[in-house]
Amino acid sequence: MERPSYLHKYMFDWEIFDVVIGGKSALDTKNFLGPMSTIEEVNQFLKGYGLDPNDRVAKSELFGNFQEAMQFIRRYFLKEGNPDGLDLKVPNSLLMISDISQLFLMATDDNIVKKEDYSQVLLKRRKPGWAGS
Repeated sequence: MERPSYLHKYMFDWEIFDVVIGGKSALDTKNFLGPMSTIEEVNQFLKGYGLDPNDRVAKSELFGNFQEAMQFIRRYFLKEGNPDGLDLKVPNSLLMISDISQLFLMATDDNIVKKEDYSQVLLKRRKPGWAGS
């Protein structure tokens, strides 16, 4: 039996309850960012953090942070920059990002598997089942 489509609006997130009542860190929750499926939702999220999505300088700074994070991961955690690093490649879809909004959409997309993992790491978000989660 399939659930009615309207029920998703009334689902309770027990993990958020643990953040509010139990003292769990919000950064360690699997839904820290919440689902975002449109550029408008990403822009609302950015506005909530005091960033004007129409400010090209602010978005460029965020994109620069993304690029620095990518370089850090490559240099210290992957074999291409560290002989003891993991023998993994960054997905091309992450390398092709030209707007920081794309990263947020990728990180919150439940339909993406491997790219979601990398984008969540870049946004300091962990998935359930990762070491340390």
